[in-house]
Amino acid sequence: MNKHNYRWQAFRNTLFKGTHGSDPLWSRKYFEAILALDECYWCLGELTVNHDSGVPLDWMYGLRVARNCVPACRECIDIRQSGRFTFGEMELLRPGLAEIRRSRRQSIQPEIIPVQV
Repeated sequence: MNKHNYRWQAFRNTLFKGTHGSDPLWSRKYFEAILALDECYWCLGELTVNHDSGVPLDWMYGLRVARNCVPACRECIDIRQSGRFTFGEMELLRPGLAEIRRSRRQSIQPEIIPVQV
């Protein structure tokens, strides 16, 4: 099962019964387009499967409709679900989160400084 198929199935299982089937998010093509870059909106990291739902989307106000979501990695979803930051506060943190992710990618190996004896 490919990554988008798994995510699509998991997403369909999480839709609230109150959402309307005419919302663009109900379209698999729209859903896949949101995730096409495979990049977290907040930190620009790779999308990972959210451990709760299997869906790498962060919901602004809980309602699962197209205008209300952004693709997000597990770490950023965990930050948001912890209640530490609102959607608006995450917008303010976004450049910093992207910089942290970028610097961590570049410094996987710590620099070894030779010791003078």
